[in-house]
Amino acid sequence: QPYIPKTDQQEATIRAAIASCFAFEGVDDGQRSAIVDAMSSVVFKPGDTVITQGDEAADNFYVVDSGDADVYVNDKHVSSVGRGAAFGELALMYGAPRAATVKARSDLSLWACSRDVFQVVVIESVRARKQRQEEFLAGVSLLSSLTPSERATVADALETSVYSDGELIIKSG
Repeated sequence: QPYIPKTDQQEATIRAAIASCFAFEGVDDGQRSAIVDAMSSVVFKPGDTVITQGDEAADNFYVVDSGDADVYVNDKHVSSVGRGAAFGELALMYGAPRAATVKARSDLSLWACSRDVFQVVVIESVRARKQRQEEFLAGVSLLSSLTPSERATVADALETSVYSDGELIIKSG
């Protein structure tokens, strides 16, 4: 994987954006570091288009380092994004066309994660997590009557919860 040096503040901005992005839920710390390390800086001037709605050639996932951008759906302004915002992951995850157009409102500095890095790290992580969940469910006797397809559906619905040592998980009654 490529390594692009970043300041501590830049790395913190990227890590915070990734932590709040559902696409990275199953990604472990090592994989997050690989994403952070591989992200490269790209800049746009006011009015420049970062991504175009309907574009089927999604090439990057982005995190805003500085500046502001406007988001449009069907040419209607729907939101604005600034430092720490992340966008572009859905088209990469699902191989779908871009759902919105994003244009720089001011000088805009972004961190970009290429499709190749995203797919290797994130998609593989999601696939491996789903496989582990399906294997776990196959070993649960209560669910033994489920077909592999039904187990896959249940695996898709599972959510990971993390508890601190001694934290109450279930209370009787």
